[in-house]
Amino acid sequence: MTDSASNQEQNRLKVKKICQAMVENKMSYIMGSRLILSFARGAGFHTDDPDILIIVGIESETDHIPSQSELAHWNRQAMAEQKDDWAGFEKWAQEVGKEACLNLISRL
Repeated sequence: MTDSASNQEQNRLKVKKICQAMVENKMSYIMGSRLILSFARGAGFHTDDPDILIIVGIESETDHIPSQSELAHWNRQAMAEQKDDWAGFEKWAQEVGKEACLNLISRL
């Protein structure tokens, strides 16, 4: 196996593990979508892949929500004020993303 093929296989395994964590409610669909996209190209997925398009849509619609590392710099009151809004986006992301994650798991 070439280094390139090995890297692709490692990235595919990472995508699969992230999807599994999302489906098992061990990872946020919003944060998981961001992680999947960081490995998708290296895993050999193209931007026109229907399941990746769902993940791109989740990331696009939730890019205003801060990452965990960004939240460390947020004021607690400001976070509390956004909590319900963010929870609504997470629920939506799960509703639209679960099938895509299940599809990706079965394909990987």
